[in-house]
This record gives sequence, structure tokens and C-alpha cells, in this order.
Amino acid sequence: MEQTRTALRRREEQLERYSQLESDLPWSDNPEQAIAGIGWLYDLLPQASRVRSVDPSGVKELHRCLAVLDSSQGS
Repeated sequence: MEQTRTALRRREEQLERYSQLESDLPWSDNPEQAIAGIGWLYDLLPQASRVRSVDPSGVKELHRCLAVLDSSQGS
């Protein structure tokens, strides 16, 4: 259970960081600017992150954690 709490805290910190980054970006409905924004975010990734294979295990774990939380809401 502690591992789940740690993972959720870490995810919350990541979302807070993303919100800060997002607030620095100008909002636009222009698709070209949206693509440029994606490029800007990609450029923030370290080189090692760009070349390693995608590991969906973190997403699967988050879904598992959320399913547990969701099931406890009905009780």
C-alpha cells in the first residue's frame, strides 16, 4: 500500500509540474502552434528518455490504483 501512496504522490508532483509548464505556454487554437508546443515539451526530455523503449507498466499500475480507489467509492 505504501508503494501505491508513493506512486500517487509522485504522479501528483508530476501533474503540478506540468501545470506550471502549461501556464507558461501561450494558449492557441492554431494547430501549428499546438504541434510546436508538443515539440517544446519533447525537447525538455533528457536524451536517454528519447531513445529508450516505451514502458507502459507505470500507466498500468496507475490504472490498477485508480480502479481500487474507484471500487472503494461505491462502498
